[in-house]
Amino acid sequence: MVRVKKNPWKFDGKNFYLPRESIPEFKHSIQSDLYWFIQSDLYWFPASSAQTSEEKLDWIAQITEKTWASDVVLAGLIRILDEIVGLR
Repeated sequence: MVRVKKNPWKFDGKNFYLPRESIPEFKHSIQSDLYWFIQSDLYWFPASSAQTSEEKLDWIAQITEKTWASDVVLAGLIRILDEIVGLR
């Protein structure tokens, strides 16, 4: 079981987002000419698109396919979805 001490995912009242600084190894893998990209969040999606069980599972599946999606990132996503919108 993956323990999440500090969830890397955040919720601003409308969107779930994963701040870029929450994944240190990702910061160093991007070319410096993509400055605008580095300054943005790594990933975000609106809570309104995660209301049904199918939509929640789709977001989990999409994040699972990302190369930067560690076990901590995935566990954090599942926990914040359950906390904010419920998994059932």
